[in-house]
Amino acid sequence: MIGAWLLAGAAASGYVDASLAFEGAVMGFELVDVDASGDRELVVALRTEDGRRRLSVHAQTDRGFDARPTHEVDVLEDVIAYGFGDVRDEPGRELIFLTRSGAYSYSLQKRGYRGNIERLVEAPLLFDVPSPRALPYWPYVLPAEGGDRVLLPERDGFALFAPAAEPPDDDRAPRYARESGFASATQPESVAQAGPATRDRRDDGDSGGGAELRVAILGAAGGPLLPEFGAGGSLLSDAKSFPAPALADVDGDGADDILLLTDVGLRVHLASADGFRATPDRVEPFPDYLTGLADDETLVLRLEDLDGDGLLDLLGVVEKEGDGFEDSDLRLLLLRNDGRRMLPAAPHQVLRLEAAVIRVDVVDANGDGRPDLSVRKFNLPSIVETVTGLEFTLTHLLFLGEDARGRVVERRPAMRQAQTFDENTVSEVLKYRIFEFDCDGDGRPDQVEVDLQGRIAIRRLRFDSGFFSGDTWEVETDPWKRFDVRGDVQELVVDDWNGDGLGDLLSRGSGGLTILVSRRER
Repeated sequence: MIGAWLLAGAAASGYVDASLAFEGAVMGFELVDVDASGDRELVVALRTEDGRRRLSVHAQTDRGFDARPTHEVDVLEDVIAYGFGDVRDEPGRELIFLTRSGAYSYSLQKRGYRGNIERLVEAPLLFDVPSPRALPYWPYVLPAEGGDRVLLPERDGFALFAPAAEPPDDDRAPRYARESGFASATQPESVAQAGPATRDRRDDGDSGGGAELRVAILGAAGGPLLPEFGAGGSLLSDAKSFPAPALADVDGDGADDILLLTDVGLRVHLASADGFRATPDRVEPFPDYLTGLADDETLVLRLEDLDGDGLLDLLGVVEKEGDGFEDSDLRLLLLRNDGRRMLPAAPHQVLRLEAAVIRVDVVDANGDGRPDLSVRKFNLPSIVETVTGLEFTLTHLLFLGEDARGRVVERRPAMRQAQTFDENTVSEVLKYRIFEFDCDGDGRPDQVEVDLQGRIAIRRLRFDSGFFSGDTWEVETDPWKRFDVRGDVQELVVDDWNGDGLGDLLSRGSGGLTILVSRRER
């Protein structure tokens, strides 16, 4: 252990500014392995000065991403969203363009639309109208042998489309056929609606309020069933709407399954070699502790691996509405997935907190391979305190993972670090924070933040152990790194796309994308 600590301490890191400028407005961006090589490309949705929409694909380089695009594709007016999938018999993945009448494929191996665009799916789909100022990413594509499956919304629910058993004789006929359908589910009143799968991931409590969703073709693929304190949204057309599903591997076989939240519980459709059955493989009713919520309580469920066994568990957050300008009682429900059931008869652990807003991150803070819980809670002043002056409190809590006594995490936090702010400095709280990746090379996750002015900074998680003082954890008050760049408080991505084990930073900036790439040094 000492040798490993010395080795980790010997590695330092720095950051290289690899920002990109574009001609036109950046509407969104995604990191996608377009050519199926293992490296992800940067895909940027742009709106040009003449009002057209365009997709620009940029390959990875040693310093970030190549400023010169490998592909540029002008997007036609009737396209509502785009995605990528292996839907043709040629190298790499193809673009999938979604419209209200179906889906089309576009090969990046060819140039232009002539002789290239093919009808993939022909069906009346439940989508909002196209927006000239938006081009969202559609993540509901399931890898499969013989051609990826595409999950699309119909008027009565979701349908899965797969390559047709017999290729059509007519080149203009659709290449994919409806394989199975999943009836829509009523949205439970006590549960917030499913939110964005696109890059609009605002940390609402930290950044000052929820974003209004204008393009409602959003879902929760590859992430939480329901977003953490999101503004809400659903797949809709006119007055019709229903919750979006989640794509996640819940049985540990390496393939994504389909989860649907209903008004009474969970429907689980498991992936198999033959695809998905329309009849759910598992139906899990809500236990009493979820159905017995009070009228002023709301529930949000997240898919997380809470115990490190490789199976996705459920993290539930129960909020109680306050009577005004004050804190309320909150509960964190930790629900383990045993491979057969995701909703146990009783929560494996309940943490009770008092706050106006909380944020929860699942991290491995101490490097023992077991997930820990990092909680940020924001407390409002009491009514008595408002008479003498407003004082707000932001507290960082760290609950370390525990095997003993059946608990998921320790009952008492290993770190409790509080900062107070008055009405003149409360803007310091309004930041978008991501606490997940190691940025300085010490093996512990660090906090990356962007504030209302777009300033990006990194605060390290520090650990100290003394004979008399014991173990102490602390998030740095003064940032370890503050960058002379500008990002967007609504959009921050931290990921390791150069493979050095350290977090790389990406945010929307003025005139382009702000990109900071990590560099390990000795």
